[in-house]
Amino acid sequence: MTQTQPLTDSLPILTSSENLPSTISNTNPPKINVADKSNDPLARISMSTSQRIALATASGAFWGFIFGGYEGSKRSGLQYRAENAHKLPTTKGGWYFYHKRKNYKMLLGGFKRGVRYAFFTGSLCFSFVGLEAVLDRLSGETNVLNTVAAGVGTALWFSTLCKLF
Repeated sequence: MTQTQPLTDSLPILTSSENLPSTISNTNPPKINVADKSNDPLARISMSTSQRIALATASGAFWGFIFGGYEGSKRSGLQYRAENAHKLPTTKGGWYFYHKRKNYKMLLGGFKRGVRYAFFTGSLCFSFVGLEAVLDRLSGETNVLNTVAAGVGTALWFSTLCKLF
């Protein structure tokens, strides 16, 4: 009968970093700091200026699309109901096609208004965070006054735009 050696006896013992294979590194990987104050002293909420602008614009556009889509589909459904109140279907198949067409109208109306709201809220968020970043660069520091001024400036600009359209 042959006796087998344990698996641990056949493994080489590594005692120093010279014996490590070239694919294994004995140094720690560099830590990634999203807001490295040495690179961007005007970073806010642990994000650089460009990351903050992109995130604010994308999240504003996303939520604008969600809320605009909801409002647009609701309005389109009510409009379809009002436009067809004088000729309601009388058969089971007629009601099927009535609701089917109404659902398509609601989907299209929701998409249209969602895109419109996404553009509006995305540009609103972009202008606020962009103006805040410009004011931070001009003053050389991040403080609450720049945020307040950016909010007031953006509100004034958009209120004049909304009165024009």
